[in-house]
Amino acid sequence: MCSGRSYRRIEEIGMISTELFPYTSFPIRLEFMEGKHSRVCYFQDKTHLNKYLIKHKINKKTANILYNEET
Repeated sequence: MCSGRSYRRIEEIGMISTELFPYTSFPIRLEFMEGKHSRVCYFQDKTHLNKYLIKHKINKKTANILYNEET
């Protein structure tokens, strides 16, 4: 885990993986605020996540990134 960033495993937050990760082929979940609305995105791997973060200029420190360890 990286300090200062909100990378967490699902065991740490105590939720069922099917609630957080409804798609088995997308093990990465990104949660962030876009204006006044929260937004949730799913990714297949870290490269897709990083492209999205760069394209939309999302700060990793303010975003919540979760990894599904079960897949």
